[in-house]
Amino acid sequence: MSFISMLNRKCDILAPTKTRNSDGSWAEAEIVIHKNLKCRLRVLSGEESKAYTREAVQVTHRLYCTYHADINEDCRVLFAGKYYIVEVVNHWDHDKKHLQVELRQVR
Repeated sequence: MSFISMLNRKCDILAPTKTRNSDGSWAEAEIVIHKNLKCRLRVLSGEESKAYTREAVQVTHRLYCTYHADINEDCRVLFAGKYYIVEVVNHWDHDKKHLQVELRQVR
């Protein structure tokens, strides 16, 4: 079974951006940088989650997807109506084909 065939779900990747309000102040908004990105999302086991807690990062889920250079720790993920914050992006192959993204669920 190939890696790509395991990516059987879809999510949106959002990036924060600053916009100027009508009164001149700044507000944060999010733009979609990847719509319907093929992925696979997995809830971390208690042991895996604890390992990240020791590194001072709270992680609840792991996302697998194809490589995209613009996915970073500033991004957010919208998956099945739930919102996740990207905590760690792991480039676990040297060919830049796959990403393993550690997430924290917020809503």
